[in-house]
Amino acid sequence: MDIEAEREDRLARVLSGARREATVEGRIAAVSLTLLPVLVGVVLVTFEPNAQEAIQTDTGISLLLGASALTVLGAVWLWQLAKPPFGLRPGRCSIFERQPQTGYEMSLILRRATEYADDGMEVADALLKAAPSDDEQHPARVLALALRVLHEPATSSDRTTKEEQVGSGNDGSIDAAREALPPWFLDELHPAWTERDPQETLKRVTARLAEELEGAAQRWPTRVRVAALVPFFVCIVPAVGLLAVLVFS
Repeated sequence: MDIEAEREDRLARVLSGARREATVEGRIAAVSLTLLPVLVGVVLVTFEPNAQEAIQTDTGISLLLGASALTVLGAVWLWQLAKPPFGLRPGRCSIFERQPQTGYEMSLILRRATEYADDGMEVADALLKAAPSDDEQHPARVLALALRVLHEPATSSDRTTKEEQVGSGNDGSIDAAREALPPWFLDELHPAWTERDPQETLKRVTARLAEELEGAAQRWPTRVRVAALVPFFVCIVPAVGLLAVLVFS
């Protein structure tokens, strides 16, 4: 196994392991924290004499429904945190962190594109050839096509034609790709269209992408633990508070 293949294999293991760990962390938080108000409610109803009478009043029913709604909201929120990018604001994360498999596939595409460029192929053609050809809607292929449109010099009419090639099923895919990609990605990839040795640029971008993915993966488990505190205090704690008010007011 060559050095590049070893790096790809290591990156795949890191992404898989970190995703599995963060997903487990998120699911444990979702189950355990969501059960808290349920258990508190059961204990109060079982051992507090006033609980049965309290939940039969109009106020009691309203408080109970409020606690239930907060619990459901907290549960949904917590389960969402158990998915990449394992954070409270997924929209601020790049497409590679929101879709780590796409990021990993892009690193493979860039490596293959480098090999094609080494053989004398134009960078844009190398990227398209390296992208999956059996699925026009594959995220990695759409991304590669978008990169071609973003970087390859063209007249406005040529650009319109190329945008159509990206696929009508991906509304605003060019602009979406520009916004979703990390700023460094486009900045570092751009010289591949102007330098005499674009292969080196592709290699640098491939290495940088691997570093970004690995760094993100290492943050996932810790991030999901911290992020879970927000729905806990916003939803679960108030739900328990409503149950306490229901019984002891």
